[in-house]
Amino acid sequence: MNLISTKWDQKRVLLVWFCNTHVIPPFRLSQRQVTIGVPEPGYTHLPHLDAVLPKAGRYDLAEELRVAGIDKSFDLVVVWTDASRRNSPINLDAFDCPKILCVGDTHHMNKPLQFLLNYTRQVRYDAIVLTHTRQHLHWFVEAGHDRCAWIPALSVAHIATPLTESREASVAFLGQAGNLHPFRSRLLQAIKSANIPLRAQRGAREIGATLYSTSVLSFNASLNADLNMRIFEVMSAAGCLVTDRLSPYSGLAELFDEGREMLCYGGVEELLETIQRFLADPKLAFEIAKAGHRRYISQYLPTLQRDVLFNWVFRGQLEPRYRADADVRTSLEVMPTAFADRVELYEAMQELHRVEERPRILVSSRVTPRVLSDAADLPRLQIARLCDRPEQREPADGTACLSREQAAQHSWDFLLVAPGENAPAGIDAKRTGFVAKNLMIDT
Repeated sequence: MNLISTKWDQKRVLLVWFCNTHVIPPFRLSQRQVTIGVPEPGYTHLPHLDAVLPKAGRYDLAEELRVAGIDKSFDLVVVWTDASRRNSPINLDAFDCPKILCVGDTHHMNKPLQFLLNYTRQVRYDAIVLTHTRQHLHWFVEAGHDRCAWIPALSVAHIATPLTESREASVAFLGQAGNLHPFRSRLLQAIKSANIPLRAQRGAREIGATLYSTSVLSFNASLNADLNMRIFEVMSAAGCLVTDRLSPYSGLAELFDEGREMLCYGGVEELLETIQRFLADPKLAFEIAKAGHRRYISQYLPTLQRDVLFNWVFRGQLEPRYRADADVRTSLEVMPTAFADRVELYEAMQELHRVEERPRILVSSRVTPRVLSDAADLPRLQIARLCDRPEQREPADGTACLSREQAAQHSWDFLLVAPGENAPAGIDAKRTGFVAKNLMIDT
């Protein structure tokens, strides 16, 4: 299968890669592509790179190309970066062509959104693409970037795998399950404790393709409510995907139909029930696997998603579901004075969501509802609003509204109150936080 769309073959593209190419190989956008990347400690050779930069972090991209003897006349420059801070080139204005920033992980690490938003304020790009965290597009729009898009599966490598119905009655998993992935680790342990056959490995993408295509079910759990690569890798190999149910803001439901092309769960009990039911009905699991595979092949192959990128950059054409304004939060009033505080607060809640199973957050009635809309893309958060007056107890956003007496009947992981507001008596909270003054409302 030709992985490069022929109509874009003659575009001279510079791809600047961000990580170890042994772990995540860079994608190809053109036959005339030049790929450079950051060094990786302990490796003397990094495959797929035409040149290795002398250092990771912040560097002058135009100057590094000059030193490497690479002509900087390109039709397109694509920089892939994330919150690891390993790839932060500057001097993009030296290139006389569109400059695209592809943003990877913003759902974990240290101050991920604060770092990326600050970087995009300092370095001018013509457009910004998010692949795994569509739910974060609205932050970049609010920061003043008027060309933002979500293009999923852009970096997924498709490996053609034989489609066979005869499969092992087991659950396949390829990937990490260490300290970075407490949610995933808990679920994998639950599968083992239930004595469900589990084929769990770590290794190259090719190993995963074999696992997924020869097992009745393929397990996935996001790191932190993100649309991770495993979703597409399972579909690519015609595995029957069993994945955590993400928020509508993630875009997962825009890509595949639950129950017909994938299976989803909201917690441990639903996960185990789903696995046991479909291990007992492998024919139905196979039909779901085939349907998901057909959708992937017809809509999300690397060639197709690279066409999406080029059509947007060079022709201004983009499907509505990939546009930033598909997230209704982009139409809300911009709050310039509160923006930085909202980002910081969201990151705190996002980290709580990563670590805890179903974290409970109680929010004072004096905290602006915008904080709740920011957190709506974290599906395992259980947020309630403290409402002292009857007229407050029917919030338009559907958030649970509790009296002090009702709130006192629960324990809370996080209590969020306004400046100068005392924590309500009788409320049991592991941690109390105070919002900035510009995030409170007068009562």
